[in-house]
Amino acid sequence: PGASSRLIWTHHHLQIDGWSWPLLLSEVAAAYRAITVGTAPALRKPASVRDYLQWYQRADLTASRRFWKQYLHGFSEPTAITAHSRGTAIVHEASASLGDEIPTQLQAHARRLKCSLNALVQGAWAVLISQQSGRDDVVFGATFSGRPADLPDVETIVGAFVNNLPVRVSIDGTSSFESLAGSLQAQAVEL
Repeated sequence: PGASSRLIWTHHHLQIDGWSWPLLLSEVAAAYRAITVGTAPALRKPASVRDYLQWYQRADLTASRRFWKQYLHGFSEPTAITAHSRGTAIVHEASASLGDEIPTQLQAHARRLKCSLNALVQGAWAVLISQQSGRDDVVFGATFSGRPADLPDVETIVGAFVNNLPVRVSIDGTSSFESLAGSLQAQAVEL
């Protein structure tokens, strides 16, 4: 009678990025389909990580260093948030169910602002950090895609193409949140 198999696949998040998952899963599905009918899987030949490494070695690191020095110029210390910043206690643990309508509304709001949901969330996070720390110039870390657009076929490479970068935000108290989200969207492209 029918035998069954179960595949359990685990990996560390440093091995592959979110873009790689569909690539891997489609290859596993293609291989499975081919095996079930007794043929060899016809898998595409992806670009090589070697191509990325060669691209990276050609990168202008001097320009990169100059950019980051200018970007972080004048920022002298971490944005500290203590348990009693600005006289209010920070909630140490919280959970909430957003329901189906909130993510949809947030996506729609991001579209109206012509920014990504990520820029919208980063803007809210920057405002919260500013309010809790009492600072109008805050820096926090964020993860960005590290797949260079100018590398041919980079979208076919399986790997961990992530870049953890500092995001610097000035909260001046006079600009609108819409302006803040828009500037974060533009900044994401520049970073």
